[in-house]
Order: sequence, then C-alpha cells, then structure tokens
Amino acid sequence: MNALNHLVISQNVLAAVNFDMTFSYALVGWEGSAHDSTVLDDAKLRGLPLLNNKFYLADAGYALSKNVLTPFRGVRYHLKEFGGGNLRPHNKYELYNLRHSTKRNVVERILGVTKNRFPLLHNMRCYSIPFQGQLIMCCFMLHNIIRLTHLYEDEFYAEYDRAHEDEMLPVAAEENALNYAALNNWKEQLAQDMWNDYVENLNH
Repeated sequence: MNALNHLVISQNVLAAVNFDMTFSYALVGWEGSAHDSTVLDDAKLRGLPLLNNKFYLADAGYALSKNVLTPFRGVRYHLKEFGGGNLRPHNKYELYNLRHSTKRNVVERILGVTKNRFPLLHNMRCYSIPFQGQLIMCCFMLHNIIRLTHLYEDEFYAEYDRAHEDEMLPVAAEENALNYAALNNWKEQLAQDMWNDYVENLNH
C-alpha cells in the first residue's frame, strides 16, 4: 500500500481591517511559508498606510514597531482566558493584552465572515497562484461592498460576533534587533499609563 503525500500550496495574505469590519488594505501573492514580518515589510513598500500616532494591532507573529503594537508574551491574552472579559486584569500587562485582544478580534470576525460567505477561498488549488490572488482581492472587495451598502445582513455576521482568536506565535524579528529594548520600553510605558488610568478610575 503506497502512501501519497499531498502538497498543499498556501499563500500568506496580509490584510488590514477597520473596526467597521471592512478591508482597508490587502497584499496577496506571498508563499505560505513567508514570515509575517517579511510580508509586512513588503506591504510597507507597496502602499500600506503608516500614520503618525496611529497603530496596527497585530498578533505575536509580527514584530513590535512604532506602527505595529503586539501583545505581551506569556501573559493572558485571549478573551476566554478572562472569562469573556468578566474577570478583572491583575496587572498592567494583563490590562494591555485584554484591551489589545478586545480591539483586535475584529480581524478574526471579518476573516471568518469572508471565508464563510465565499467558500471558494477554502480550496483554490486548481487555479494559478496569481489568479488565486486576484480571487482573494475580489472576495475582499465584494465583502466591502456588501458591508458598506448594507445589501443584506445575514447569519455570517451573527456567527462571528465573538472573536475566534488564533494561537500566538512567539517570533522574534531581525529588523528590531538593535532597537528591540527601546521598543519594549515604549510598550511597557503604554501599558503602565493604561494601568495608572485604570487604577485611578477604580478608586473614584
């Protein structure tokens, strides 16, 4: 009996989304084995908007930078770890991660809705890689049209009202090797400021 090895070709698709559950930017075409930070670097060269004092919320597969905020590793993050948000954070790191997770869940919601609305996205092996990328972009654009024009609201949105977070990957980034400590100190200060405001509000 011969065992057959099935080669599955995948793409690493970078998508930036808004809190109104629409896609604001997408980059397709990178092989599935490409590191998230490599794809992000390419996106920066291909028109990904980078604004002062505005941040992208990303999972731990990306590198921390002044434009990309990542979670603290080894600290509670997923909403289910906080009892659905009912448990209070115990320190500044948990507060930061809880707020990060609460805001970033829109990513899992919009991807879940899009994949369910367009089942083609689950199996495109019969198409060439460039054509797969075009199909992905078309699905993203159709999603935006449906969402923005309110053509119809259906079970897809209700199903993904809650986040289905991916497991975080503890990956270090080469591009931040020299200033990683400074970036971490910056993120630590953000977390400390959040915690100070949080404690102050609790005491009033």
